[in-house]
Order: sequence, then structure tokens, then C-alpha cells
Amino acid sequence: MDLIRKIILISLLSLSVGLACLPCRAQFFWLGFQAGEGVTWFSNPGKENTQLSAGAGTSFGFFMRYGTRPYYQLGAEWLYSTNQMKFEVEPGKTAHDNVPFHNFKIPMTVGYEIIHKPRFKWRTGGGMFIGKNIILSSNSFNFSKEDIQNPQYGLIGETGIQYLNFLVMIDYNYSLNKFFDEEASTYGVDLQSHLQVFALKVGMQF
Repeated sequence: MDLIRKIILISLLSLSVGLACLPCRAQFFWLGFQAGEGVTWFSNPGKENTQLSAGAGTSFGFFMRYGTRPYYQLGAEWLYSTNQMKFEVEPGKTAHDNVPFHNFKIPMTVGYEIIHKPRFKWRTGGGMFIGKNIILSSNSFNFSKEDIQNPQYGLIGETGIQYLNFLVMIDYNYSLNKFFDEEASTYGVDLQSHLQVFALKVGMQF
């Protein structure tokens, strides 16, 4: 946890210094929220007897944005998702179950408003996030929080439009470190997979 706090503090300090060095002309602060639905999936674990299907997720978050061309954004986001995992226990016999989990992250992005008009804006950007995954115990594989690798680090790509104060955004998140801990396994299968999220969100900024 000390490492997470240090990274967050350093990131906030770097963002503050960067904002303080920018010219104030046509630069403003906005606060907002966004919620949406997404698809979550894991990279291929490279095992023939393992299947990690895509799952559906629901997200909700808040953000603080500074500037327009460019803009800087800091947020906090929660995602709840359920993915199905399937393992071949023995030839011709499989075990499968839904594995629900929570994902909390702090995204930090930089972008640019390609179109900037009073009523309509189109922006695109990217950045990184730091987060934490919490797996729920309601799965037959008996995965626990000790099996999850935390903290999570990853990359973000985003684009979206704004009409008046209404937002429609899509983003893609890729975790650089693996979802499961190095020693986590079930049925003798080593689960070396990265979590990926593609989400469509709507929201407002003020």
C-alpha cells in the first residue's frame, strides 16, 4: 500500500506542476461523472485446456478535467464484471464457472480536442492507470484475493464526443501486469493472463 500511495502522490504532484506551468488563456477546470457498460476479457493463457471467455461489466466513475487543447484528466472508476472460466479436469471432463470481480482504478490521461466548438466537441487521448482487483468468493474454483496480483498498472486509449454538457466516450484499458498472481493456479493450470476492458460510457461535466 505504501508503494501505491507514493505513486499516487507523485502522479498528483507531477500533474499539478504541469498544470501550473501552462498558460491560463482559454483553460478551465471541469468536474464530471460517467457510467457505462463494457466487455472484459483476458489475453490467451496459452493452454489448450483453458478457456477464459469475455464477460460483461458495468462501470461508474468521477473525473476532474483541466484544459481543452490539450486537456489533462484525473479520475476514479469502479468496474464490476463477470467472466466465465473453463478447465479440462481430465480428457472429456470439464469444470467451468462464472468468476465475478471488482476493479478499482485511478486513470490519468492527456488528450486533445480535435473539434472544439461551443456546442460540439470531439476529443481523443490516452494515458495510464493504477488500480486494484478484488475477486469475489462466489466461484467454484475457490479463487481468493491472495490469487490476484495487485496493484494493477496499465495503459488507456480513449475518444469521445461532447454535446453541451453531455458526454459519450469509448475507452480501452490494457493491464501491463498479469491478473492472477504468479503462484495462482487451478487444476494445475498456470493462469498467466492480462485483463483488457473495452467500454462505452455516457456522462456529464459541469
